[in-house]
Amino acid sequence: MTTVLLLIHLATFALGANVARWNRRMAESNLLLALGFFATPVFAFVVLVLLDTSNHAGNGTHGAWFLIFTVVTLGALPAVTLASSALSGLCLFRFLRWRQERKRHHKATLGQPTQRYGETA
Repeated sequence: MTTVLLLIHLATFALGANVARWNRRMAESNLLLALGFFATPVFAFVVLVLLDTSNHAGNGTHGAWFLIFTVVTLGALPAVTLASSALSGLCLFRFLRWRQERKRHHKATLGQPTQRYGETA
């Protein structure tokens, strides 16, 4: 059960990155990027918790407790964790795109003299 929950969260992470790849408006939203910065630690914590498959003192696995808290919170827990995984995927896409543009800009300006502040060409 824990493996299935982990795969669902990782698939949502990949879906978030791919939606950002194909939807330019969503990929350039600064609000979603800001939310993603707060959601990424939540997503990392959920992944680390779901990777632990041991049964602690007979109390059940983390996957079982995830399902219990899903019922107790009336579905708010999976909504928050799945949203955080999708927003984390969006942040990953934005970071990779920023890095690619930075490399492209660096190659384009390689060998050109640098212009200091206040100087004219």
